[in-house]
Amino acid sequence: MKKLVVFAVLLIVGGAVYLFKDVGHVPLFSASLERLAETETEAWCAGQAFWGSREPAAQKAAAAECRNRTDATPVDLQIVQETFCRSVVNAGYAQGKESCMNILVGSRLWPTYDGNITASWSRKFPYPGDALLQQRPDTNDSRTGDREGNFR
Repeated sequence: MKKLVVFAVLLIVGGAVYLFKDVGHVPLFSASLERLAETETEAWCAGQAFWGSREPAAQKAAAAECRNRTDATPVDLQIVQETFCRSVVNAGYAQGKESCMNILVGSRLWPTYDGNITASWSRKFPYPGDALLQQRPDTNDSRTGDREGNFR
């Protein structure tokens, strides 16, 4: 009987610890289940690998090698696209960072963890840029919002 009580207490305590522990970071994926770049390091390495090769296997290997020799950075989705473009320009893209940003944002593209870009989105795996646009502060300080036309 004593063993049963000890087992029950351990089960309850163990279950509580399991239920309330932090799950950690869950990475973002595209609809085609490609892991997305989420940090400055991942974005930089994706840009270097993307511009360096057009073969997915080579891009994956180059991105992994770059991440291994670069310090890890915290998750920050707001700088991923810009860092990817800086990296691509550094690797040889002649049109400049603004052109790269216009292409990424205009086409709803996002760099992947393995050194490619994706435009594969669904309801379950939405485009991360939409959430970033919603976080930007409204620059209109009017109490009543924008109005079009003459309302006098």
